[in-house]
Amino acid sequence: MRGIDSDVNEYTQKRASLIEAENALRFDAEAIAGATENEKRAAEIVNTLRVREVNEIWKASEGSGMLMHPDMGFLTVRGAIMNTELYRTIKKLPKGGLLRGHMNTMCDVEFIYRLALDYPAIHVRVGSRISPNAPLPLPEFKPLAPELALEYAN
Repeated sequence: MRGIDSDVNEYTQKRASLIEAENALRFDAEAIAGATENEKRAAEIVNTLRVREVNEIWKASEGSGMLMHPDMGFLTVRGAIMNTELYRTIKKLPKGGLLRGHMNTMCDVEFIYRLALDYPAIHVRVGSRISPNAPLPLPEFKPLAPELALEYAN
Protein backbone atom coordinates (compact mmCIF):
# COMPACT_ATOMS: atom_id res chain seq x y z
CA MET A 1 0.00 0.00 0.00
CA ARG A 2 2.87 2.33 0.81
CA GLY A 3 4.29 1.91 -2.72
CA ILE A 4 0.96 2.87 -4.28
CA ASP A 5 0.73 5.97 -2.09
CA SER A 6 4.22 7.13 -3.12
CA ASP A 7 3.42 6.44 -6.79
CA VAL A 8 0.20 8.46 -6.53
CA ASN A 9 2.02 11.30 -4.75
CA GLU A 10 4.78 11.31 -7.37
CA TYR A 11 2.20 11.32 -10.17
CA THR A 12 0.29 14.18 -8.51
CA GLN A 13 3.46 16.26 -8.11
CA LYS A 14 4.60 15.64 -11.69
CA ARG A 15 1.12 16.44 -13.01
CA ALA A 16 0.99 19.71 -11.05
CA SER A 17 4.46 20.61 -12.34
CA LEU A 18 3.45 19.88 -15.94
CA ILE A 19 0.27 21.97 -15.62
CA GLU A 20 2.26 24.85 -14.13
CA ALA A 21 4.81 24.66 -16.98
CA GLU A 22 2.02 24.56 -19.57
CA ASN A 23 0.24 27.54 -17.98
CA ALA A 24 3.49 29.54 -18.13
CA LEU A 25 3.49 29.07 -21.93
CA ARG A 26 -0.02 30.45 -22.41
CA PHE A 27 -0.28 33.63 -24.46
CA ASP A 28 -2.02 35.33 -21.53
CA ALA A 29 0.32 34.07 -18.78
CA GLU A 30 1.84 37.52 -18.23
CA ALA A 31 -1.58 39.19 -18.08
CA ILE A 32 -2.85 36.60 -15.60
CA ALA A 33 0.23 36.97 -13.40
CA GLY A 34 -0.12 40.77 -13.38
CA ALA A 35 -3.91 40.87 -12.98
CA THR A 36 -5.36 43.39 -10.56
CA GLU A 37 -7.58 42.30 -7.70
CA ASN A 38 -10.64 43.51 -9.64
CA GLU A 39 -9.61 41.47 -12.69
CA LYS A 40 -9.04 38.38 -10.54
CA ARG A 41 -12.44 38.85 -8.90
CA ALA A 42 -14.11 39.27 -12.31
CA ALA A 43 -12.46 36.06 -13.57
CA GLU A 44 -13.61 34.26 -10.43
CA ILE A 45 -17.21 35.42 -10.97
CA VAL A 46 -17.20 34.35 -14.63
CA ASN A 47 -15.65 30.97 -13.83
CA THR A 48 -18.20 30.36 -11.05
CA LEU A 49 -21.03 31.13 -13.48
CA ARG A 50 -19.52 28.87 -16.14
CA VAL A 51 -19.22 25.91 -13.78
CA ARG A 52 -22.73 26.44 -12.41
CA GLU A 53 -24.23 26.65 -15.89
CA VAL A 54 -22.40 23.55 -17.09
CA ASN A 55 -24.19 21.63 -14.35
CA GLU A 56 -27.54 23.43 -14.45
CA ILE A 57 -27.96 23.76 -18.22
CA TRP A 58 -25.64 21.61 -20.29
CA LYS A 59 -25.57 18.52 -18.06
CA ALA A 60 -29.15 19.01 -16.85
CA SER A 61 -30.38 18.74 -20.44
CA GLU A 62 -29.72 14.98 -20.43
CA GLY A 63 -33.16 14.28 -18.93
CA SER A 64 -35.00 17.10 -20.69
CA GLY A 65 -35.49 15.44 -24.06
CA MET A 66 -32.98 17.75 -25.79
CA LEU A 67 -29.38 16.85 -25.21
CA MET A 68 -27.28 20.02 -25.35
CA HIS A 69 -23.51 20.03 -25.56
CA PRO A 70 -20.93 22.78 -26.14
CA ASP A 71 -20.17 21.87 -29.76
CA MET A 72 -23.78 22.18 -30.93
CA GLY A 73 -24.58 24.71 -33.61
CA PHE A 74 -25.03 28.22 -32.23
CA LEU A 75 -28.49 28.73 -33.72
CA THR A 76 -29.69 25.50 -32.12
CA VAL A 77 -28.80 26.64 -28.60
CA ARG A 78 -28.98 30.41 -29.05
CA GLY A 79 -32.12 30.74 -26.93
CA ALA A 80 -30.61 28.75 -24.08
CA ILE A 81 -27.38 30.76 -24.22
CA MET A 82 -29.16 34.11 -24.23
CA ASN A 83 -31.11 33.12 -21.12
CA THR A 84 -28.03 32.23 -19.07
CA GLU A 85 -26.84 34.38 -16.21
CA LEU A 86 -23.36 34.37 -17.75
CA TYR A 87 -24.66 35.87 -21.01
CA ARG A 88 -26.71 38.49 -19.17
CA THR A 89 -23.65 39.40 -17.07
CA ILE A 90 -21.28 39.65 -20.04
CA LYS A 91 -23.79 41.70 -22.02
CA LYS A 92 -23.58 44.37 -19.30
CA LEU A 93 -19.80 44.58 -19.55
CA PRO A 94 -18.24 47.36 -21.57
CA LYS A 95 -17.66 46.12 -25.11
CA GLY A 96 -18.54 42.50 -24.47
CA GLY A 97 -17.85 41.87 -28.16
CA LEU A 98 -14.16 42.30 -27.50
CA LEU A 99 -14.24 38.97 -25.71
CA ARG A 100 -14.29 37.33 -29.15
CA GLY A 101 -11.44 39.37 -30.64
CA HIS A 102 -8.19 37.56 -31.37
CA MET A 103 -5.48 39.48 -29.58
CA ASN A 104 -2.87 39.04 -32.30
CA THR A 105 -5.17 40.45 -35.00
CA MET A 106 -6.37 43.54 -33.15
CA CYS A 107 -4.77 46.94 -32.74
CA ASP A 108 -3.08 48.08 -29.53
CA VAL A 109 -5.05 46.17 -26.91
CA GLU A 110 -4.32 48.62 -24.09
CA PHE A 111 -5.78 51.44 -26.21
CA ILE A 112 -8.91 49.39 -26.91
CA TYR A 113 -9.38 48.53 -23.23
CA ARG A 114 -8.85 52.13 -22.07
CA LEU A 115 -11.34 53.35 -24.67
CA ALA A 116 -13.82 50.63 -23.74
CA LEU A 117 -13.63 51.48 -20.06
CA ASP A 118 -13.99 55.23 -20.65
CA TYR A 119 -17.18 55.05 -22.74
CA PRO A 120 -20.35 52.95 -22.41
CA ALA A 121 -20.63 52.57 -26.21
CA ILE A 122 -18.43 53.15 -29.23
CA HIS A 123 -19.45 53.36 -32.88
CA VAL A 124 -16.87 51.67 -35.14
CA ARG A 125 -16.98 52.23 -38.90
CA VAL A 126 -14.83 52.13 -42.00
CA GLY A 127 -14.94 54.75 -44.72
CA SER A 128 -15.01 52.35 -47.65
CA ARG A 129 -16.39 49.00 -48.71
CA ILE A 130 -14.62 45.95 -47.33
CA SER A 131 -13.78 43.35 -49.95
CA PRO A 132 -11.57 40.26 -49.95
CA ASN A 133 -9.42 41.64 -52.80
CA ALA A 134 -8.51 44.94 -51.14
CA PRO A 135 -6.54 45.77 -48.02
CA LEU A 136 -8.70 46.39 -44.98
CA PRO A 137 -9.48 50.09 -44.47
CA LEU A 138 -8.57 51.64 -41.15
CA PRO A 139 -11.52 51.74 -38.78
CA GLU A 140 -12.76 54.95 -37.19
CA PHE A 141 -13.80 54.90 -33.55
CA LYS A 142 -16.42 57.35 -32.32
CA PRO A 143 -17.22 57.13 -28.60
CA LEU A 144 -20.88 57.78 -27.85
CA ALA A 145 -21.86 60.06 -24.99
CA PRO A 146 -23.75 58.27 -22.19
CA GLU A 147 -27.11 59.77 -23.24
CA LEU A 148 -26.60 58.57 -26.84
CA ALA A 149 -25.53 55.14 -25.65
CA LEU A 150 -28.81 54.81 -23.76
CA GLU A 151 -30.77 56.04 -26.77
CA TYR A 152 -29.21 53.47 -29.12
CA ALA A 153 -29.02 50.54 -26.65
CA ASN A 154 -30.90 47.45 -27.77
